[in-house]
Amino acid sequence: RPPAPRQSTGPSARPRTSRISPRWWLLLLLPLLIWGAMQLRHRAPSARPPAVSTAGFESLIVRQIEDALTTARQQPRLGQAWGRLGMILHAHDLAAEAQECFAQAAQLEPREARWHHLLGLLLAQHSADSAVAQLAQAANLAPDRDNPSRLRLGQVQFETDRHDEAEASFKKLLAANSGHAPARLGLAEIARARNQPTEARTLINACLQNPHTAKRAHTLLAGLLQQFGETAAAQDAVRLATSLPPDRAWPDPHVAEAARHRIGRRLWITDAEKLLA
Repeated sequence: RPPAPRQSTGPSARPRTSRISPRWWLLLLLPLLIWGAMQLRHRAPSARPPAVSTAGFESLIVRQIEDALTTARQQPRLGQAWGRLGMILHAHDLAAEAQECFAQAAQLEPREARWHHLLGLLLAQHSADSAVAQLAQAANLAPDRDNPSRLRLGQVQFETDRHDEAEASFKKLLAANSGHAPARLGLAEIARARNQPTEARTLINACLQNPHTAKRAHTLLAGLLQQFGETAAAQDAVRLATSLPPDRAWPDPHVAEAARHRIGRRLWITDAEKLLA
């Protein structure tokens, strides 16, 4: 019989064990972590729509508000439901409640420019810093050629004496659309605020005939002409500014969408009288 093989007693005799690298452990645990996060998300308490008093509203408007409230309660994690509720409330001058809804919609749908834009417009009435943050976020989500958020952002920045920031906003609009009259007028107002009347006068020339800027542009021109000592021309500019109709609002699709929720007999009668006039 051949001799039995000698069993080694050295270190090489130890049984081999397979080791799993930390990276594979992470890959194995990732589905479990995702599942746990989803469970926590579903268990987290959902926001509740604001309490809304509909006293004094027409029955047509009451039904509209109550339907939107019901949808938001049934789908509390749907940004569209919160945004629609916010637009309806804002359309009927319930600004505080609308602001709460837009904030929730923006949190649920952070890549949707509408909610940041509409929230920024409401915040501009009492909190410039918060308004600038929301409008900047909305502006960065859309191209600058027809970017209503960039225009509103520049206007709020100018009104709060952030002239360098406002200048950057208006120049971005003009770089994408050289015919953007409100942006050019904004730059003219900044130039005048910086005591650069010659530059302001050059910028304003393209705004004098535009229906979106003509009235404000002639008012600014009158001040510039007075500054240059051209008193007669300044008086003519004042008379023309007085005779011109109010400047048309620059197209804002977000505001227009919200305005479509304005309903009611009294409102329709008022709108009809304006159109007849």
